[in-house]
Order: sequence, then structure tokens, then C-alpha cells
Amino acid sequence: DAATLVTDVSLSGSTVHEFSVSPAGWMVYEIARGNGAEMLRTVGPDGVNDFPLPGRAATNLEDVAVAPDGSKIVVRIPAATQDLWMFDRRRGTLERFTVDGGMSPAWTPDGKRVAYLAPVDSQGRQGVVVQNADQSGAPQVLLRRDNVFPNSWTPDGRTLLFTVTRVANSISSSYDIGQVTVGDTAITWLLNSDFSERQPQLSPDGKWAL
Repeated sequence: DAATLVTDVSLSGSTVHEFSVSPAGWMVYEIARGNGAEMLRTVGPDGVNDFPLPGRAATNLEDVAVAPDGSKIVVRIPAATQDLWMFDRRRGTLERFTVDGGMSPAWTPDGKRVAYLAPVDSQGRQGVVVQNADQSGAPQVLLRRDNVFPNSWTPDGRTLLFTVTRVANSISSSYDIGQVTVGDTAITWLLNSDFSERQPQLSPDGKWAL
């Protein structure tokens, strides 16, 4: 039977729960502290720990993503120009990870790279960008397409599963699931129907997607 782990997970909007779980057994989620202010909580081998972000007053947080080994956390701070920030849980440091905005971060299984949605040209068009977690080297544009939200990598770190927004009408949207391989811009659609499918998460062996 399903079991309740935690009960105070924050929401982004009215439907998206802000939490992330790593293969090594780390869970990080955002807990509300009143008036929209939030902070991070980790649950893992070293117990339960709360982390206010250093150098920042409590503020709204979104798009939390924990590294596979639990050591680092990427989080979007909407009040900070919609950028992604890298929080080093062990060192207690917070560093800016993007400079032109970013959202929907997804770590590769080896913890060395992060994919995210960001502007990819001067006209503001969007795409999926891959950046080394230590910020060495230039970001790599994996896919040029608006409203593509990275979700999960295959075990070899070569293929990314994502959600793409498909506008149904002027007041609502639906979603499909696709995948793209590094070095190949061709999209393979996994779920592309009249229904709304989103946020795929691959099993550790890559066999199943939830």
C-alpha cells in the first residue's frame, strides 16, 4: 500500500508539488513558511534538515531538483529574474547557475550536467539547454523549441525525456511527452494524444516511465 512520507510539501500554483527525489535516497522539498515564503527541507541518510538559502530572505521557490548524490540542489528563485541557482548543501553556498532565466532543471544520472528550459537566442525563443554542474564550458543547446520542460534522463545520460505544451484553445493547454538524444535534434514522441500527459520519470534501469 502507498505510505505517506511527508505532508507539508509546497505547491507551485494550485497543482504542481515542489519536491525532488534522487536515486541515492535523498528527498528535497519546499515547505511553506507563511505569506508565500518558503525554504528547503532535505530528508536522507543524515536525517531531516531545513535550509534557508544563504544571503536571501525567505522567498518563493520553484523547480527544485536534487543532485543524484544529494550534495547539491538546483532551485528557481522567481524574484531573482527567474534564474536557476545552485545550492551546495554541504558547503552552505548559493551560486547563480543561469544568467538569462531558466526553469525545469533535470540532473543527469552521473550528477555532472543539468538540463533546463531557457532562452536560446536574442529574440527570446526558448529551448532545452545542457550545462555542466560545475559551470565549466559553454551551455549546449540540445533542442530549439518553445515550452519544452526537461524531466528525466535515460541511465546513460544520453537521452532526455521532456514535457511539451500543446495549446488546446485560448484558455487551456494540454501536454505531450517526447524524448531527444544529445547530438540529434529529432524528437521521438512517447505519448502524443488528445489527453494530457506530463512530467515523465524514468526508473533506474530505464525500462519504465512514470
